[in-house]
Amino acid sequence: MHSAPPLGPASAPGVPARPLPLPLLLAIGLLTALLSLPGRSARAAEPAPPPRAAAAQPDAAAQPAAPTREAAPDEGVPGERDPADRASTIGGLSGLVRVVSAGLGMTHTFRLGLHTELLQRSGFLVAGDRHVRLVGTLSLAYTPWRHLELFANLRSQANHNQRADSGDRRDPAVIFALGDLTLGGKVELPLQPYFAVGGQLELNLLNAVGGVFYKGAATGFYLGTLTSLHLDALRYAIPARLHANLGFRLDRSDNLRSFAPNYDLASLQVEKFALGINRSRLQLKLGAEGLLGRWTRIDLRPLLEWGLDLGTGSADGSFAGRVPAGEFGGRVASWLTVGARVRPLRGLSLTVASDLGITSPGFGYGPPVPVWNLIAGLGFAYDPLLPLRQRSQGPCTPTSIPVAAARATDPALGRIQGKVVHADTLRPIEGVVVGFPGRDLTNLSTGADGSFLSPALPPGIAPVLFRHHAYVATQTRVTVAAGATAKLHVMLQPALPQPVAFAARITDPDGKPLAAFVELKGLKESATPIALPCDAAGAVATELQPGDYTLSVTAPGYVRVQRALRLNPGAPQQLILALERGAVLKPVAAASRDLVQLTANALLLRRKIHFSSGKASPRGDALRMLDVVADVLLANPQLTHVEIQGHTDSNGPAAANQRLSQARADAIREHLIQRGVAAERLTARGYGAERPTQPNLSAQNREANRRVEFHLK
Repeated sequence: MHSAPPLGPASAPGVPARPLPLPLLLAIGLLTALLSLPGRSARAAEPAPPPRAAAAQPDAAAQPAAPTREAAPDEGVPGERDPADRASTIGGLSGLVRVVSAGLGMTHTFRLGLHTELLQRSGFLVAGDRHVRLVGTLSLAYTPWRHLELFANLRSQANHNQRADSGDRRDPAVIFALGDLTLGGKVELPLQPYFAVGGQLELNLLNAVGGVFYKGAATGFYLGTLTSLHLDALRYAIPARLHANLGFRLDRSDNLRSFAPNYDLASLQVEKFALGINRSRLQLKLGAEGLLGRWTRIDLRPLLEWGLDLGTGSADGSFAGRVPAGEFGGRVASWLTVGARVRPLRGLSLTVASDLGITSPGFGYGPPVPVWNLIAGLGFAYDPLLPLRQRSQGPCTPTSIPVAAARATDPALGRIQGKVVHADTLRPIEGVVVGFPGRDLTNLSTGADGSFLSPALPPGIAPVLFRHHAYVATQTRVTVAAGATAKLHVMLQPALPQPVAFAARITDPDGKPLAAFVELKGLKESATPIALPCDAAGAVATELQPGDYTLSVTAPGYVRVQRALRLNPGAPQQLILALERGAVLKPVAAASRDLVQLTANALLLRRKIHFSSGKASPRGDALRMLDVVADVLLANPQLTHVEIQGHTDSNGPAAANQRLSQARADAIREHLIQRGVAAERLTARGYGAERPTQPNLSAQNREANRRVEFHLK
């Protein structure tokens, strides 16, 4: 993120708001008329949607039809009953929150969406300010034909920026951007029942600043591709769907407003953000939605999206030479969107989400990305042909249940058909015992392909228990419907192996017991160190899971011992380690302790601990500072637990920042241990860029966020 430095704001009136245009009602009326024309002719000619065909039976015509069943809300088959299965994005097209899906819903379905966004942040655009933004988007979508969806949305936003008045402010305290209209649509090309691609086209009409009509010079467009993968439609059904969008947005919003070369820098930043002025860019968005409707009473779908904008063309010259060069040319903006959608009633969908900013562009390539942006949405889908579709699925319509199976099944009972797989590899598990607690039924066993079929069960909630000696026992509940076979996909977690006994005895060079500190850590980065203080006899004992570890033994005045340790299943290990005496370090001068201030919760350093760029090794000046920290800790034995925290700025990948901060915290802990601080008093933890003290908007703020802290527990 970036922010212009506060250059003394003023309260003088600024640019007028962008009001709602007068011809808006005419545009909406024309759009509605255009959408309704093809709907009338196509509705009469459209045949009933074909159901999922059953296997051909020689005597099918002579047999009574099996009872029909309503499709599950997350199946997405042509016979789906709830038109809200495809809910509206913020823009209006069907999809997640911002990610558009390649699939379409039923033909002649209307979707109405209302979304609001709220941002409230201090020190976001200008240091010391308080900025509030409220955005509202009203959208309407319509599916006139099987592979086409049209949409229109109307977007308005209000911004209030409050900051100290120093006489230079040019922007008004409140800025409105009202009546921006977007028209467009998407096409779908289904390649497989589980995979579809498509295309999306948008026309962005921006209302003029201070005018009552759209400004042609600011009109832009978007052209992109869509991809959707329905994992729930695969043979081994996974309750999730994945989507990807890639496209180019031609943005001409910089033509909305011109600024004088000497325009106040803070006002320039605030006003461009409030008016939505941006640059042309390539856009990549990835999204995933979970389908939890089979396990919850209502259709609940967790949503996760990742978006990335890459600025194209030349940078915005308004900021050239007025901001640091390192904060001008960044082209990348990225964010996460985390949320959930629920369908409490037929046709109605509710969405709650939040954008989480990851990377902001430089001043020259767009407005900053907020740290967070709350989103709430309400959608309603209406299918005017729903009664006709329901009647078309009457008793004479074949269903997905074969006739032979229908004859052999009591229509008053149901069954459970499922498959059991390994949770990590998804490989079928043979020999899993399937039981039905509370029912007088014989247990089943899964076959070589991990599948099973239950006996006939009465309708209702049926508990099912899965047991295998190599996996964790799992129980679930399945809704059994009369005359239907419920599908179940179960993933079992492998059971942990039996722990292995480990014991060690620590001595000095003469073989006398030594009260040392033993630490074991697995080789995985996520492994948590295991602390084992010695007893009076210098012995430690515990039980650990089989695997590879790093063993570290420390004691004040002795050389640290570190070695690799492998624990094999069923093979207890016992070690005897003799530590060598080390050199005793001289304490620092008492006056130097003033560099460290001891508070109730932390050790505050008056000098910063510096590291080489991108490395974990402290610089020479930092080592002396760490000696002072060690001396303070040795002089205060009541400080029994000190957490060494490593922090970075937001530059670079989050995973790399996490690893670097952890490595730096570990290096400082190692130095303090060598200085004589007992290892059991110190823990090291890297937080990456998770806990900034300042917004990562400038080089100075990022320097402040790269730090090491000592917290008392």
